[in-house]
Amino acid sequence: MHPDGTLVAKNYVSQVWSSDFGTGAHICRSIVYDIEFSISEDATLAGMLLNDHTSQQARMKYTGDQAKQAALAAAGKKNGDIFDEFKV
Repeated sequence: MHPDGTLVAKNYVSQVWSSDFGTGAHICRSIVYDIEFSISEDATLAGMLLNDHTSQQARMKYTGDQAKQAALAAAGKKNGDIFDEFKV
């Protein structure tokens, strides 16, 4: 609602994001998920709260491929480090 009590337009949130940040709400949701995903996959639950999402499907939709690839690369490096400890 506007301060005068009138209802806002359906795309109001996206318009506000766009005017303040140069991009709409869809990309901002993705940015939130990517930032949280960079912390940990479990942290994306915080992204769900910030984006007011209740489904894991939304979480997966908005988490970008680049964030997922970076997580896989980090996991691969961590696995390599673990196995390096066992080399004789």
